[in-house]
Amino acid sequence: MRETNKHISYTNLTKKNPDFQVDYVLKIDKEIEDIIPYQGMRCDFRYKNENISYMIYPEILDKNGQIINSRDEEMNSEGKAFMWIFGDKDLHKNKLLLGTEGYWVVGSYTLAEVVITHVFF
Repeated sequence: MRETNKHISYTNLTKKNPDFQVDYVLKIDKEIEDIIPYQGMRCDFRYKNENISYMIYPEILDKNGQIINSRDEEMNSEGKAFMWIFGDKDLHKNKLLLGTEGYWVVGSYTLAEVVITHVFF
């Protein structure tokens, strides 16, 4: 693996823990079907039934629950991811409930459907 394609975990970068965890299923809209999801991507997060996107980024986990450390490793079409809020966490405290549904989005297009499975704050 080339060093430039190594993913450095957000825990190492921020010295904090993730904010929540989701189960995801890739459901890429036709308009963005050429996008290949990868570890370290900066897609946004949108709650189901809202039209607001938030800077909440995924960090993809492997089948053993470990952070994938390569940007080159192909993501599974479904799996688990830690989620990191980059912004005001207080906006989300009442929304982040187990079972809450949402989306990873690129602009107004859906990349994946997600369900919150753990909240860490």
